[in-house]
Amino acid sequence: EVCSAVLAENGFDARIDAGADLAGTYGHCGFNTGWDPFADFGNGDIVTKVLDPRRFAIDHHCIDVTEIDRKAQYLRIDNPLPLSVIKETWPERGGDVTPDTDITQYPTSFRSSSWFGGPTKRPIQQANYVEGPYEWAVVKEYWLRSDARGPKGVLLFPTGRVIHRAGDIILDDEPNPYWDGMWPIDVWDWRVNA
Repeated sequence: EVCSAVLAENGFDARIDAGADLAGTYGHCGFNTGWDPFADFGNGDIVTKVLDPRRFAIDHHCIDVTEIDRKAQYLRIDNPLPLSVIKETWPERGGDVTPDTDITQYPTSFRSSSWFGGPTKRPIQQANYVEGPYEWAVVKEYWLRSDARGPKGVLLFPTGRVIHRAGDIILDDEPNPYWDGMWPIDVWDWRVNA
């Protein structure tokens, strides 16, 4: 009953629907099941988030999703966040992050560019962009295996490490918080291996 209650509170059914849609469209999707210190009104809780395949990357040497835990050396998750959340989450370095114009600007009008194509081609529409009312940046979350060793040859990060970066600013660089050294991600592969 406890597991059912946790899954219901997490909106797991809706997340499975969203994951199935993404996996069917793009061939795969990810699920990030981990501890979120801001969940449950700041008390922290385990949450399951659907990862859009356009916003995460896994070591390209791993072809089969069953090899990720054993062979992958890195995983990256891109999280667009408001600057206010970045400053609150990383108070020491979050104030150094600047807005990412790729996600804070929006088009106001379109104008046609010069066009020298044939009758079947359409002109490229160029937009006039303005700054949006809110400031956002993409925080890249890296989960890495690490062979870094200290002066006595002892592994510095035996369970791996987690780095959060926004633009050129390293927000934090810490050991993997999970005792088993695993990453809190599962990949749902929709493709059929022939």
